[in-house]
Amino acid sequence: MNYFTKNIVGNATLLPTFLFLITILFVPMRTLDGYLVLLTSVCIFFMVPIRRFYDNQSIILILFSFLYVLISGFNGVLPGNTYVIGILICPFLFYLFGKYLLFAKLSESQLIRFLLITSVLFFAYTLYYTIIDIRFAGIINIHRHFYFQDIGDGVSATLNGIISSLGLGGVGFLFFMKHKIDKTLCISLILVALCALLINVHLVNRTAIFALILIILIGTFYRNKRNILKTILFILFVVVLFFIFNEFNIVDSDILSAYENRNDGEGDISGGGGRFERWSIALSNIFIHPWGFVELTQRTGYYAHNLWLDTARVAGVIPLGLLLSFTIKVIRSSILIIKHSSTALGYYLLSLYYCSFVYCMCEPVVDAIPLFFYLFCLISGILNSYSDEIRHLQ
Repeated sequence: MNYFTKNIVGNATLLPTFLFLITILFVPMRTLDGYLVLLTSVCIFFMVPIRRFYDNQSIILILFSFLYVLISGFNGVLPGNTYVIGILICPFLFYLFGKYLLFAKLSESQLIRFLLITSVLFFAYTLYYTIIDIRFAGIINIHRHFYFQDIGDGVSATLNGIISSLGLGGVGFLFFMKHKIDKTLCISLILVALCALLINVHLVNRTAIFALILIILIGTFYRNKRNILKTILFILFVVVLFFIFNEFNIVDSDILSAYENRNDGEGDISGGGGRFERWSIALSNIFIHPWGFVELTQRTGYYAHNLWLDTARVAGVIPLGLLLSFTIKVIRSSILIIKHSSTALGYYLLSLYYCSFVYCMCEPVVDAIPLFFYLFCLISGILNSYSDEIRHLQ
């Protein structure tokens, strides 16, 4: 426990922080998931001094949650009481908890460790079953689905990809091997990223590839922002390396075949794997049905596979506008960090945010696992606070 408080949570309020980590571990197991999230949120509200961190973004999230529940309730698509209460209170509480973590006198290494442990606990159960599944199905599971014996149910590749996404953020620490950061921590981040990548490759998940490419590009610019030529040369090197791997079949042929079969079966990468068609359907329906178009889902099983467009599908344009406003503010904060920060913490926050952002762009996260959306809000809170800190120092 001393190691936990000294190296991970520092001066952060211990009970809510510990309960938060327990929740992150058990929710993917579907063990009292809704109740654990609510208990954590109540502890955050009463035991963490979050009131001093209220800002316009937290107000926007409160309005978003209220209107999302109200309008989707009229549309008849609320699945249960714990889900309703969770959507009402968790987004803004997790956002404020994220802001609090940055000001809880945690060192850079402590906050990175805390976020790393959060990502590991979130996909630990999935990694365990991935390793078991590899023993029987091989490195590639062409069915993209495996059975969780403990809970008597199967979980799709989409859900497992979402759960493992935050782990991918550590791959960019290849850029910080020569940086003044604990080498053990740096290697741990890279190993966790490789474990998350293993899950996604095993289940032939293409969204992870997009996320990896994006955070590597951000990392390249982040570390070499004063040397654009070096950034361009590195990008060219990666392109050439990809061409060599593809041309000479250095990557296992089973892996390449699995991804090629997915492109043939579900739409190729240039079409977003069928996502662009789904998004265009949603965009066309927004103007026809400004209060939501859930009847399309009820009739055809349609999901937009996009956090913002699925919000419009369920609750209409007003919650969509609020969520877009919140997102734009966080993206502006991330751009400020890219321009004016060069720390390992700054890059890790960017990696976590844009990994989760890519999955929010490509997957139905609120329908699949609401906790992921709450974590997206938590990371947004840390990111906004970090950018405010940079702005005050300028």
